[in-house]
Amino acid sequence: MWLMTRIFLLVGFLAALIIGCDACACTTTTHTPVLVHQFPNGTWAENIIGLANGSVYTTLFNTPELILLDPIQSNPDPITAANIATKTGLLGVAQPRNDIITVIAGSFTSTAPSTTSAINGSYAILVFTIDVETPSIPPVLRAKYPIPQAGFLDGLTALPLDPHHVLAGDSLKGVIWRINIDTGAVDCPISDPLLKQVSGSSTPGVNGLHASPTDPYLYFTNSAMAIFGRVLISSSGSQLASAETVVAASGDNAYDDFAISPDGHWAFLCNTPPDAISLVDIWSTAFPTTATIVAGGNGDTNFDHPVGATFGRGPEHSQLFISTAGAIEGLGGKTGGQVFKIDVKDLLGETSCRI
Repeated sequence: MWLMTRIFLLVGFLAALIIGCDACACTTTTHTPVLVHQFPNGTWAENIIGLANGSVYTTLFNTPELILLDPIQSNPDPITAANIATKTGLLGVAQPRNDIITVIAGSFTSTAPSTTSAINGSYAILVFTIDVETPSIPPVLRAKYPIPQAGFLDGLTALPLDPHHVLAGDSLKGVIWRINIDTGAVDCPISDPLLKQVSGSSTPGVNGLHASPTDPYLYFTNSAMAIFGRVLISSSGSQLASAETVVAASGDNAYDDFAISPDGHWAFLCNTPPDAISLVDIWSTAFPTTATIVAGGNGDTNFDHPVGATFGRGPEHSQLFISTAGAIEGLGGKTGGQVFKIDVKDLLGETSCRI
């Protein structure tokens, strides 16, 4: 299945070459983030996911709320879709089935970006049923699976060929847990040195986490090591080879969450600092490769700590949505969390030429 998908994409690439393409030069134009919603000061918009009708869910880290926004509207009102009173914050969100979303919930002693803030044994995976046609109808919590063995769960991803499991990254223990969303069974299918924290550091290790929609790789960021990497996996999420570095950040830069384009060709990385979005060709023939800033950066103080990314769906399919933490304890900033969208259709339109 993976091989056939890649063959079809390569055939499309060859066809573009035969026809002739004027868009093969790399685009480095900076794209302007457009504000969808500004949360109050003290709000941390942690992770985000696009829904079929164009709406987005975003999780809040400073409070255990799942928020629905309709970005098609101008200045949309946020709708609290769920509030988990037994936890202090929500993190990663994934959609393993069309009518199911899963969310990481946990409790913390502070909102500082440190793995020492997690309360031991507090993590759980929440499984919600959603109304596909009308997302404004509150989702129904169908299961809550405690993960007491977790140290600091952060990133969460569905598996394209396995609707029964999700993978959750553990930033403290440097492993990836696999959770059966039907039974709650948990195992550890992936452990690798590139997922670990740096010795003596409380900065999260493995952070963002997404399975490619087209290739047999799980992509991840490691904030402590300042890398974007990948590991070969089976269709059910088991590790098949050692992880490798795709991009190493330079200077004081660090990577958080990211989004992979629907064709699996490009990764858009949240880069904090310098409060930017970086583009990476993940079909490069040689790793480590390079990243190019395509939004934010250059002292943009309005784009305040991007930490979550997703592609829109339906009418918003060409929009890259970004959630921001706003002012982060210990790292500065001046606003509450935000949700932005960035029109990247020109970058996606060049996909067939930029292999």
